[in-house]
Amino acid sequence: MNRDMLEYVPNEIHLRRDAEARELDALLPSDAFSENVRKRLYEFALIRNSWGTTNIDAGPVGLERVEALYEAYRRGAAYTARILPTEQEILNYFRLVDDLPTERFDLSVDDLRGLHRDYFRDVPLHNKARPGQWKEAANVVDGPFGRLETTAPDRVVEELQHLLDWLNAKAWELPVIARAGLFFHRFQQIHPFADGNGRVGRLATLWVLSSGGLPSVRLCPIDDSINEDREHYYVALRAADRGEVGAWIDYFSARLADGYGRAKLLADRLQLIPSNLHRESTQLLEYLYVHKVQEFRPSQVKPFFPGVPRRTLRRRLAELEERSLILGAGRGEGRRYQVRSLHDVLLARNAKAWKAGTGAPHGP
Repeated sequence: MNRDMLEYVPNEIHLRRDAEARELDALLPSDAFSENVRKRLYEFALIRNSWGTTNIDAGPVGLERVEALYEAYRRGAAYTARILPTEQEILNYFRLVDDLPTERFDLSVDDLRGLHRDYFRDVPLHNKARPGQWKEAANVVDGPFGRLETTAPDRVVEELQHLLDWLNAKAWELPVIARAGLFFHRFQQIHPFADGNGRVGRLATLWVLSSGGLPSVRLCPIDDSINEDREHYYVALRAADRGEVGAWIDYFSARLADGYGRAKLLADRLQLIPSNLHRESTQLLEYLYVHKVQEFRPSQVKPFFPGVPRRTLRRRLAELEERSLILGAGRGEGRRYQVRSLHDVLLARNAKAWKAGTGAPHGP
């Protein structure tokens, strides 16, 4: 077992972030949000996380391509376009996240090897790696932020077993975010496979979080958050290699908190979509929220309404504007729309409620 992990003691920030994550984790599947909102959250996180984790280590792959892959996967249809290796990984990732355990699950060495095998099934890997096979030669993590000599091939299984013995017993005394973060760092130090250690390690860490007290973590775009902050990701990992494991848990817990925060904000926005909106208006608004669109022109919206006349599209936009969900300026095709923030939507709704005499202001 890595000595730095044994000496780690969570600080106040780590404990607070762990408590906040548990609180939000319990809230997301609660009656506060509809079944449709939870479904949209899951799809959002699955797409963004698969895109994020792939781009960290294997990309680039476009977000629109990932969305097309998910749509085919959701329908149970074969994706007929040419599949690149990174795209096959993404399809495999969808299946594996669908099967995440949500109750206590003790990982085994065979589980980790199986994750690698299923993640990279039908995917050509680098460094003569084969799905589900331990590395046969020494590998080194070498980059601009430092160099790491990883575990020798003949000690991989022994070191993994030590890690899992700790994870499945002593580590349960720690906050779940620390338990998961320390697991991921040590897994990367061992680097048991010739290729794919980052991606399968992040997926295994989701297993640790989901089965360790945060079952709603699958609704949160955590790997997407890491991908957007990947420079600090590598810096924090290299700091932990030098024994500064607290710095890594600082980073990891911050990305986890960011993922939960994004999920909560999106859930609040989706929950506020009026149930009596036209279906096409609802779909458009969901797209704007999921993709964090702030401004757009009618020409940018038109592809979402194939075959719909322009005058009908204008009615849909007018409906959203009348409900104070978007704000328009200008005329004709030059008209621009701004997507109103959650704060502004609530202010407008409360103002209407007061004016109509239906009650006091309320929040999400």
